[in-house]
Amino acid sequence: MDAVDAPMSRSAGTGADHITITGEAGLQQAYAPYLEFQGLSARECEAFIAAVSRRAFTEGKEYDDRWTAAFASSCFAYDALRWWNGLDEKVQGSWKLLRSAMLSSYPSMTREATGENVAKDDAPLGQAT
Repeated sequence: MDAVDAPMSRSAGTGADHITITGEAGLQQAYAPYLEFQGLSARECEAFIAAVSRRAFTEGKEYDDRWTAAFASSCFAYDALRWWNGLDEKVQGSWKLLRSAMLSSYPSMTREATGENVAKDDAPLGQAT
């Protein structure tokens, strides 16, 4: 297995510091963006659901409804965290029910559906663009 040197932050006046990551999985994990859902828009919601589903698949948990719901809940922040906290425990504990609740709470409003010139799927819920 090849090792990859990834640059870390460096202090003033010193040479570059490096960490060594072994294998592709380590490389992907080191550079994976921090997954967070803030509840800003329908597009963010859809991207979050897709990212959580990919993560569950990567972990071999794509059929584990409770694990995926628990993982997703660890990613909620700001308004989305408050929204999640108000959900019934049954919904909080089921990825299938949680996905459905998210898509209902953050609906996509496309140009075709609204008849407007600007897509509203990037606007926070309750705010028109």
